[in-house]
Amino acid sequence: MLWLKLYTTNTEGELSSFSKVGYIELLNDSIPEIQVRLDLTDGTGNGWMELPVTLPTGYYRLVAYTRYMQNEGEDIFFEKKISVVNPYQPQETRIQPGTENHSFKLPNRVTPNHIITVSADKASYQARNKGVIRIQELPSDSISLSVAGTDPIQTTTPSIQEWKESLFSKDPISFSTKIIPEYEGPIYEGQLIDRSNNQPATEYGIVGLLSFPGENIQIFNGKTDKNGHITFYTGLTHGKKEMATVVLNTSEKSYRIDLQSPFAQHRSKTYQPIYLDSTWHQYLLQRSMGVQVMQVYTGDSINRIESAPPHTFSKPYKSYILDEYTRFPFIEEILTEFIPIARVSKKDGKRTFSVLTEKMDKFSTQTLVLFDNIPITDQEQIYSYNPLLLKK
Repeated sequence: MLWLKLYTTNTEGELSSFSKVGYIELLNDSIPEIQVRLDLTDGTGNGWMELPVTLPTGYYRLVAYTRYMQNEGEDIFFEKKISVVNPYQPQETRIQPGTENHSFKLPNRVTPNHIITVSADKASYQARNKGVIRIQELPSDSISLSVAGTDPIQTTTPSIQEWKESLFSKDPISFSTKIIPEYEGPIYEGQLIDRSNNQPATEYGIVGLLSFPGENIQIFNGKTDKNGHITFYTGLTHGKKEMATVVLNTSEKSYRIDLQSPFAQHRSKTYQPIYLDSTWHQYLLQRSMGVQVMQVYTGDSINRIESAPPHTFSKPYKSYILDEYTRFPFIEEILTEFIPIARVSKKDGKRTFSVLTEKMDKFSTQTLVLFDNIPITDQEQIYSYNPLLLKK
Protein backbone atom coordinates (compact mmCIF):
# COMPACT_ATOMS: atom_id res chain seq x y z
CA MET A 1 0.00 0.00 0.00
CA LEU A 2 1.19 3.50 -0.86
CA TRP A 3 -0.63 5.82 1.54
CA LEU A 4 -1.62 9.25 0.24
CA LYS A 5 -2.65 12.58 1.75
CA LEU A 6 -3.48 15.37 -0.67
CA TYR A 7 -3.75 19.11 0.01
CA THR A 8 -4.93 21.77 -2.43
CA THR A 9 -4.03 25.36 -1.60
CA ASN A 10 -4.09 28.79 -3.17
CA THR A 11 -0.96 30.84 -3.83
CA GLU A 12 -1.05 32.10 -0.23
CA GLY A 13 -0.75 28.55 1.10
CA GLU A 14 -4.33 28.47 2.42
CA LEU A 15 -6.48 25.38 1.92
CA SER A 16 -8.74 25.75 -1.10
CA SER A 17 -12.06 24.01 -1.71
CA PHE A 18 -12.10 25.08 -5.37
CA SER A 19 -11.56 21.52 -6.69
CA LYS A 20 -13.37 18.49 -5.32
CA VAL A 21 -11.21 15.87 -7.07
CA GLY A 22 -7.47 15.17 -7.06
CA TYR A 23 -5.55 12.92 -9.46
CA ILE A 24 -2.48 10.89 -8.44
CA GLU A 25 -0.39 8.73 -10.75
CA LEU A 26 2.61 6.45 -10.35
CA LEU A 27 4.62 6.82 -13.56
CA ASN A 28 7.35 4.66 -15.03
CA ASP A 29 9.00 7.20 -17.34
CA SER A 30 5.82 8.70 -18.87
CA ILE A 31 3.71 5.54 -18.66
CA PRO A 32 1.21 5.36 -15.77
CA GLU A 33 1.48 2.14 -13.77
CA ILE A 34 -1.28 3.13 -11.33
CA GLN A 35 -3.86 5.90 -11.45
CA VAL A 36 -6.17 6.88 -8.58
CA ARG A 37 -8.60 9.68 -7.95
CA LEU A 38 -9.27 11.13 -4.50
CA ASP A 39 -12.33 13.00 -3.30
CA LEU A 40 -11.41 16.35 -1.72
CA THR A 41 -13.28 17.97 1.14
CA ASP A 42 -12.34 21.54 2.15
CA GLY A 43 -9.03 21.20 0.32
CA THR A 44 -7.87 17.84 1.70
CA GLY A 45 -8.24 14.21 0.70
CA ASN A 46 -6.66 10.89 1.63
CA GLY A 47 -6.46 7.38 0.26
CA TRP A 48 -3.98 4.87 -1.04
CA MET A 49 -2.50 3.13 -4.06
CA GLU A 50 -2.30 -0.66 -4.08
CA LEU A 51 0.94 -1.62 -5.82
CA PRO A 52 0.58 -4.75 -8.00
CA VAL A 53 2.86 -7.72 -7.32
CA THR A 54 4.09 -7.45 -10.93
CA LEU A 55 5.53 -3.95 -10.42
CA PRO A 56 9.32 -4.12 -10.99
CA THR A 57 11.83 -2.75 -8.52
CA GLY A 58 12.90 0.74 -9.52
CA TYR A 59 12.47 4.48 -9.18
CA TYR A 60 9.07 5.94 -10.05
CA ARG A 61 7.46 9.35 -10.43
CA LEU A 62 4.59 10.13 -8.07
CA VAL A 63 2.57 12.94 -9.70
CA ALA A 64 -0.44 14.77 -8.25
CA TYR A 65 -2.66 17.48 -9.70
CA THR A 66 -6.24 18.65 -10.18
CA ARG A 67 -8.13 18.90 -13.45
CA TYR A 68 -7.96 22.71 -13.39
CA MET A 69 -4.15 22.62 -13.07
CA GLN A 70 -3.96 21.01 -16.51
CA ASN A 71 -4.63 24.48 -17.96
CA GLU A 72 -1.08 25.48 -16.97
CA GLY A 73 0.59 22.24 -17.99
CA GLU A 74 2.69 19.57 -16.34
CA ASP A 75 5.34 22.01 -15.09
CA ILE A 76 3.20 22.97 -12.06
CA PHE A 77 2.13 19.42 -11.11
CA PHE A 78 3.45 18.15 -7.79
CA GLU A 79 6.04 15.44 -8.44
CA LYS A 80 8.08 13.25 -6.13
CA LYS A 81 10.63 10.56 -6.90
CA ILE A 82 10.06 7.37 -4.91
CA SER A 83 11.76 3.97 -4.81
CA VAL A 84 9.87 0.68 -4.91
CA VAL A 85 11.39 -2.69 -3.99
CA ASN A 86 9.41 -5.75 -5.05
CA PRO A 87 10.51 -8.70 -2.86
CA TYR A 88 8.58 -11.16 -5.03
CA GLN A 89 10.91 -10.73 -8.00
CA PRO A 90 14.62 -11.59 -8.44
CA GLN A 91 16.83 -8.62 -7.58
CA GLU A 92 20.17 -7.40 -8.83
CA THR A 93 22.71 -7.04 -6.01
CA ARG A 94 25.74 -4.83 -5.51
CA ILE A 95 28.06 -4.89 -2.54
CA GLN A 96 29.05 -1.47 -1.30
CA PRO A 97 31.16 -0.73 1.80
CA GLY A 98 30.46 1.94 4.38
CA THR A 99 27.95 2.62 7.14
CA GLU A 100 24.57 4.24 6.88
CA ASN A 101 23.93 7.68 8.33
CA HIS A 102 20.76 8.06 10.37
CA SER A 103 21.21 11.69 11.39
CA PHE A 104 18.37 14.17 11.33
CA LYS A 105 17.59 16.44 8.41
CA LEU A 106 16.08 19.52 10.02
CA PRO A 107 14.22 21.82 7.64
CA ASN A 108 13.51 25.46 8.40
CA ARG A 109 10.26 27.03 7.36
CA VAL A 110 10.47 30.61 6.13
CA THR A 111 7.36 32.76 6.41
CA PRO A 112 6.93 36.45 5.56
CA ASN A 113 7.25 37.35 9.25
CA HIS A 114 9.77 34.97 10.80
CA ILE A 115 11.74 31.72 10.48
CA ILE A 116 10.54 28.56 12.21
CA THR A 117 13.55 26.63 13.56
CA VAL A 118 13.47 22.89 14.28
CA SER A 119 16.14 21.21 16.43
CA ALA A 120 16.68 17.80 18.04
CA ASP A 121 18.52 16.87 21.24
CA LYS A 122 20.68 14.27 19.43
CA ALA A 123 22.19 13.86 16.00
CA SER A 124 21.19 10.18 15.79
CA TYR A 125 19.17 7.65 17.77
CA GLN A 126 19.12 3.94 18.43
CA ALA A 127 15.92 1.92 18.17
CA ARG A 128 13.33 2.76 20.85
CA ASN A 129 15.39 5.69 22.18
CA LYS A 130 13.53 8.73 23.47
CA GLY A 131 14.01 11.91 21.47
CA VAL A 132 13.06 15.55 21.90
CA ILE A 133 12.26 17.92 19.03
CA ARG A 134 12.13 21.66 19.68
CA ILE A 135 10.30 24.11 17.45
CA GLN A 136 11.00 27.80 17.87
CA GLU A 137 9.00 30.75 16.58
CA LEU A 138 5.74 28.83 16.29
CA PRO A 139 3.18 30.67 14.15
CA SER A 140 -0.25 31.60 15.42
CA ASP A 141 -1.95 29.44 12.78
CA SER A 142 -1.95 25.64 12.63
CA ILE A 143 1.19 23.62 11.91
CA SER A 144 1.78 19.96 11.07
CA LEU A 145 4.86 17.94 12.02
CA SER A 146 5.84 14.50 10.76
CA VAL A 147 8.76 12.27 11.74
CA ALA A 148 9.69 9.44 9.35
CA GLY A 149 12.28 6.71 9.40
CA THR A 150 15.12 6.71 6.88
CA ASP A 151 15.12 3.90 4.33
CA PRO A 152 18.40 2.51 3.02
CA ILE A 153 17.36 3.41 -0.52
CA GLN A 154 17.51 7.17 -0.51
CA THR A 155 15.75 9.27 -3.11
CA THR A 156 16.75 12.89 -3.52
CA THR A 157 13.59 14.92 -3.89
CA PRO A 158 12.68 18.51 -2.97
CA SER A 159 10.62 19.13 0.13
CA ILE A 160 7.10 20.47 -0.30
CA GLN A 161 8.31 23.92 0.73
CA GLU A 162 11.14 23.80 -1.85
CA TRP A 163 8.72 22.61 -4.51
CA LYS A 164 6.35 25.51 -3.78
CA GLU A 165 9.21 28.01 -3.97
CA SER A 166 10.31 26.57 -7.32
CA LEU A 167 6.89 27.33 -8.81
CA PHE A 168 7.41 31.07 -8.39
CA SER A 169 10.83 30.89 -10.05
CA LYS A 170 9.44 29.39 -13.26
CA ASP A 171 8.76 31.49 -16.31
CA PRO A 172 5.15 32.67 -16.66
CA ILE A 173 2.95 30.10 -18.37
CA SER A 174 0.13 30.98 -20.72
CA PHE A 175 -3.04 30.03 -18.85
CA SER A 176 -5.83 28.33 -20.78
CA THR A 177 -9.41 28.21 -19.53
CA LYS A 178 -10.37 25.33 -21.80
CA ILE A 179 -10.44 22.85 -18.90
CA ILE A 180 -12.98 23.84 -16.25
CA PRO A 181 -12.52 22.94 -12.56
CA GLU A 182 -14.31 20.07 -10.87
CA TYR A 183 -15.98 22.13 -8.17
CA GLU A 184 -18.85 19.66 -7.61
CA GLY A 185 -17.46 16.27 -8.58
CA PRO A 186 -15.69 14.37 -11.38
CA ILE A 187 -16.26 15.57 -14.94
CA TYR A 188 -16.21 12.94 -17.69
CA GLU A 189 -15.89 13.79 -21.36
CA GLY A 190 -16.38 11.62 -24.39
CA GLN A 191 -17.53 11.36 -27.97
CA LEU A 192 -20.95 10.31 -29.22
CA ILE A 193 -20.35 7.83 -32.06
CA ASP A 194 -22.74 6.70 -34.80
CA ARG A 195 -22.24 2.93 -34.98
CA SER A 196 -23.23 2.77 -38.66
CA ASN A 197 -20.12 4.67 -39.81
CA ASN A 198 -18.01 5.05 -36.62
CA GLN A 199 -18.11 8.82 -37.05
CA PRO A 200 -19.06 11.47 -34.46
CA ALA A 201 -22.82 11.87 -34.24
CA THR A 202 -24.13 15.34 -35.03
CA GLU A 203 -27.90 14.73 -34.82
CA TYR A 204 -29.82 17.00 -32.46
CA GLY A 205 -31.74 15.64 -29.46
CA ILE A 206 -29.66 12.57 -28.62
CA VAL A 207 -29.44 12.07 -24.86
CA GLY A 208 -26.56 10.27 -23.14
CA LEU A 209 -26.71 8.81 -19.63
CA LEU A 210 -23.89 7.76 -17.33
CA SER A 211 -24.51 5.65 -14.24
CA PHE A 212 -22.59 3.87 -11.50
CA PRO A 213 -23.95 0.38 -10.75
CA GLY A 214 -24.66 -0.07 -7.06
CA GLU A 215 -27.29 0.17 -4.36
CA ASN A 216 -27.95 3.91 -4.54
CA ILE A 217 -29.13 5.70 -7.67
CA GLN A 218 -26.15 7.43 -9.29
CA ILE A 219 -27.21 8.51 -12.79
CA PHE A 220 -26.30 11.66 -14.72
CA ASN A 221 -27.39 13.32 -17.96
CA GLY A 222 -24.77 14.26 -20.53
CA LYS A 223 -24.56 17.58 -22.37
CA THR A 224 -23.84 17.21 -26.09
CA ASP A 225 -22.60 19.89 -28.47
CA LYS A 226 -23.05 20.11 -32.25
CA ASN A 227 -19.88 18.06 -32.85
CA GLY A 228 -21.04 15.10 -30.79
CA HIS A 229 -18.77 15.91 -27.83
CA ILE A 230 -20.53 14.87 -24.63
CA THR A 231 -19.80 15.98 -21.06
CA PHE A 232 -21.09 14.44 -17.82
CA TYR A 233 -21.06 16.57 -14.66
CA THR A 234 -21.26 14.09 -11.79
CA GLY A 235 -21.17 14.11 -8.01
CA LEU A 236 -18.74 12.44 -5.63
CA THR A 237 -18.99 8.68 -5.96
CA HIS A 238 -16.40 7.36 -3.42
CA GLY A 239 -14.03 4.49 -4.12
CA LYS A 240 -13.49 2.29 -7.15
CA LYS A 241 -16.62 1.79 -9.25
CA GLU A 242 -17.77 0.58 -12.63
CA MET A 243 -19.42 3.00 -15.03
CA ALA A 244 -22.06 2.42 -17.68
CA THR A 245 -23.05 4.72 -20.53
CA VAL A 246 -26.31 4.51 -22.48
CA VAL A 247 -27.69 6.54 -25.38
CA LEU A 248 -31.41 7.37 -25.45
CA ASN A 249 -32.75 8.21 -28.90
CA THR A 250 -36.02 7.96 -30.77
CA SER A 251 -34.51 7.05 -34.15
CA GLU A 252 -33.61 3.63 -35.48
CA LYS A 253 -29.90 4.43 -35.43
CA SER A 254 -27.50 2.89 -32.92
CA TYR A 255 -24.99 4.96 -30.97
CA ARG A 256 -22.25 4.48 -28.44
CA ILE A 257 -20.28 6.78 -26.12
CA ASP A 258 -16.46 6.63 -26.06
CA LEU A 259 -15.22 8.12 -22.78
CA GLN A 260 -11.87 9.89 -22.56
CA SER A 261 -9.38 9.41 -19.74
CA PRO A 262 -9.56 12.27 -17.22
CA PHE A 263 -5.84 11.91 -16.48
CA ALA A 264 -3.18 14.14 -18.03
CA GLN A 265 -0.51 13.26 -20.60
CA HIS A 266 3.08 13.32 -19.33
CA ARG A 267 6.50 14.02 -20.78
CA SER A 268 9.23 11.41 -20.68
CA LYS A 269 11.61 11.35 -17.68
CA THR A 270 13.84 8.34 -17.02
CA TYR A 271 15.72 7.29 -13.88
CA GLN A 272 18.70 5.02 -13.38
CA PRO A 273 17.86 1.50 -12.11
CA ILE A 274 18.11 0.57 -8.43
CA TYR A 275 20.98 -1.67 -7.39
CA LEU A 276 20.26 -3.28 -4.03
CA ASP A 277 22.99 -3.87 -1.48
CA SER A 278 23.01 -7.45 -0.19
CA THR A 279 23.53 -6.08 3.34
CA TRP A 280 19.94 -4.78 3.19
CA HIS A 281 18.53 -8.31 2.88
CA GLN A 282 17.38 -8.64 6.50
CA TYR A 283 15.87 -5.15 6.52
CA LEU A 284 13.90 -5.77 3.31
CA LEU A 285 12.77 -9.19 4.59
CA GLN A 286 11.32 -7.60 7.73
CA ARG A 287 9.58 -4.92 5.70
CA SER A 288 8.13 -7.54 3.36
CA MET A 289 6.76 -9.56 6.27
CA GLY A 290 5.27 -6.42 7.79
CA VAL A 291 3.46 -5.61 4.55
CA GLN A 292 1.97 -9.12 4.37
CA VAL A 293 0.79 -9.00 7.99
CA MET A 294 -0.82 -5.59 7.42
CA GLN A 295 -2.72 -6.86 4.38
CA VAL A 296 -4.06 -9.86 6.31
CA TYR A 297 -5.30 -7.80 9.26
CA THR A 298 -6.53 -4.68 7.51
CA GLY A 299 -7.58 -5.87 4.05
CA ASP A 300 -11.29 -6.11 4.85
CA SER A 301 -11.54 -2.75 6.62
CA ILE A 302 -9.53 -0.92 3.95
CA ASN A 303 -11.81 -2.09 1.15
CA ARG A 304 -14.98 -1.23 3.07
CA ILE A 305 -15.78 2.08 1.38
CA GLU A 306 -18.75 4.16 2.46
CA SER A 307 -21.24 4.29 -0.38
CA ALA A 308 -22.06 7.66 -1.87
CA PRO A 309 -25.54 9.09 -1.24
CA PRO A 310 -28.13 8.85 -4.03
CA HIS A 311 -27.79 11.56 -6.65
CA THR A 312 -31.50 12.20 -6.97
CA PHE A 313 -34.16 14.03 -5.01
CA SER A 314 -36.70 11.29 -5.67
CA LYS A 315 -37.19 8.43 -3.25
CA PRO A 316 -38.94 5.15 -4.08
CA TYR A 317 -42.44 5.03 -2.64
CA LYS A 318 -42.93 1.32 -3.36
CA SER A 319 -40.53 -1.62 -3.13
CA TYR A 320 -41.22 -5.33 -3.60
CA ILE A 321 -38.99 -8.03 -2.09
CA LEU A 322 -39.80 -10.92 -4.45
CA ASP A 323 -39.05 -13.70 -1.94
CA GLU A 324 -42.07 -12.48 0.03
CA TYR A 325 -44.34 -13.43 -2.87
CA THR A 326 -45.08 -16.49 -4.95
CA ARG A 327 -42.37 -16.81 -7.56
CA PHE A 328 -43.48 -16.75 -11.22
CA PRO A 329 -41.37 -17.78 -14.22
CA PHE A 330 -42.01 -14.57 -16.22
CA ILE A 331 -41.47 -10.89 -15.42
CA GLU A 332 -44.79 -9.88 -16.99
CA GLU A 333 -46.66 -12.18 -14.59
CA ILE A 334 -44.97 -10.53 -11.60
CA LEU A 335 -45.97 -7.07 -12.80
CA THR A 336 -49.55 -8.18 -13.45
CA GLU A 337 -50.15 -10.21 -10.29
CA PHE A 338 -48.30 -8.29 -7.57
CA ILE A 339 -47.74 -4.69 -8.65
CA PRO A 340 -51.07 -2.92 -9.22
CA ILE A 341 -49.38 0.43 -9.94
CA ALA A 342 -47.59 -1.07 -12.96
CA ARG A 343 -48.95 -1.51 -16.47
CA VAL A 344 -47.53 -3.36 -19.46
CA SER A 345 -48.44 -2.19 -22.94
CA LYS A 346 -47.27 -3.23 -26.39
CA LYS A 347 -46.28 -1.01 -29.29
CA ASP A 348 -44.86 -2.18 -32.62
CA GLY A 349 -44.46 -5.66 -31.18
CA LYS A 350 -42.43 -4.49 -28.17
CA ARG A 351 -43.59 -4.34 -24.58
CA THR A 352 -43.11 -1.19 -22.53
CA PHE A 353 -43.49 -0.54 -18.84
CA SER A 354 -45.30 2.34 -17.16
CA VAL A 355 -46.16 3.10 -13.54
CA LEU A 356 -48.87 5.02 -11.74
CA THR A 357 -47.50 8.31 -10.42
CA GLU A 358 -47.23 8.88 -6.69
CA LYS A 359 -50.42 10.97 -6.72
CA MET A 360 -52.22 7.96 -8.25
CA ASP A 361 -53.81 10.15 -10.92
CA LYS A 362 -52.12 8.99 -14.16
CA PHE A 363 -49.64 6.56 -15.66
CA SER A 364 -46.20 7.72 -16.76
CA THR A 365 -45.68 8.21 -20.48
CA GLN A 366 -41.91 7.72 -20.33
CA THR A 367 -40.52 5.46 -17.64
CA LEU A 368 -36.84 5.23 -16.80
CA VAL A 369 -36.01 1.58 -16.16
CA LEU A 370 -32.80 0.80 -14.22
CA PHE A 371 -31.38 -2.69 -13.84
CA ASP A 372 -28.67 -2.72 -11.12
CA ASN A 373 -28.66 1.06 -11.67
CA ILE A 374 -27.89 0.63 -15.39
CA PRO A 375 -30.42 2.34 -17.71
CA ILE A 376 -32.28 -0.09 -19.99
CA THR A 377 -33.35 1.45 -23.30
CA ASP A 378 -34.86 -1.71 -24.81
CA GLN A 379 -37.36 -2.77 -22.14
CA GLU A 380 -38.03 -6.01 -23.96
CA GLN A 381 -34.73 -7.20 -22.48
CA ILE A 382 -36.27 -6.95 -19.01
CA TYR A 383 -39.20 -9.20 -19.93
CA SER A 384 -36.90 -11.94 -21.18
CA TYR A 385 -34.85 -11.94 -17.96
CA ASN A 386 -35.12 -14.78 -15.43
CA PRO A 387 -37.15 -13.38 -12.48
CA LEU A 388 -35.67 -16.00 -10.14
CA LEU A 389 -32.42 -14.01 -10.34
CA LEU A 390 -34.10 -10.82 -9.12
CA LYS A 391 -34.06 -9.86 -5.44
CA LYS A 392 -36.14 -6.66 -5.48
